[in-house]
Amino acid sequence: MSDTTQDAAATTAPLSLTDYIHAEVLRRTSDEAVRAHIDKRIGEAVTQAIDQQMRSYGDVREQIEKAVGRALALPGEIDVPSYSAQVLAMLRAKMDEILVALINERLAAEMADILKVGKPEITLTEIIEEMRKRARRDDESHSHTGMTCHIRTSDYGFQYVSLDSKPDIEARRCTVQFGVTNEYKVFTLSVDQKDAKHTIVAGYMPSYVKMVFTAYACGSKIIIDDTVPDMSVWDE
Repeated sequence: MSDTTQDAAATTAPLSLTDYIHAEVLRRTSDEAVRAHIDKRIGEAVTQAIDQQMRSYGDVREQIEKAVGRALALPGEIDVPSYSAQVLAMLRAKMDEILVALINERLAAEMADILKVGKPEITLTEIIEEMRKRARRDDESHSHTGMTCHIRTSDYGFQYVSLDSKPDIEARRCTVQFGVTNEYKVFTLSVDQKDAKHTIVAGYMPSYVKMVFTAYACGSKIIIDDTVPDMSVWDE
């Protein structure tokens, strides 16, 4: 066997286990292999570090959230227009619209009811009889001892009358007070201590009070036909 043939055989002859391990170690520790491995590990480390910082509890995520929050923050309070004044004005306008119509309707009905019973003249006796009816309605137990009527004549001949369906009421506190001239024209009237000239009457009125108010409003006469009228409520 020639030298050339012997060298080829030595080259192609299988390596022993020791030789194989030694060759593999040399291959894996070569510059290129080490560099590739280091690059891989560095990439993994960087990726892990980024993931760690971007998690909900990471510093970078927290800084990003704060920066976004500052960017979206408003410089001051939001200026939302107030509509309370507008709503209140609309409410008042609607109430005025409804209430004025109702009040006018009620006043017209009250005045029509009051004035329809007007007569050219009535007597004090008629008024007292109507007051007696009211006193009886208020006294189902028959316990009332009487009613109240005060009549005073001034130096000029004018007569002032105070009436109340309850007994023993002071003249200035009676439900209705009125004055008549020498011709029996009603020139002054007070209902529940309110001057009729300056008061709008809208509401219930006892029938005897309504008679006096009607005479005052219509210019009718109230004839004082009895200066000492009977004030009993029930027949003896």
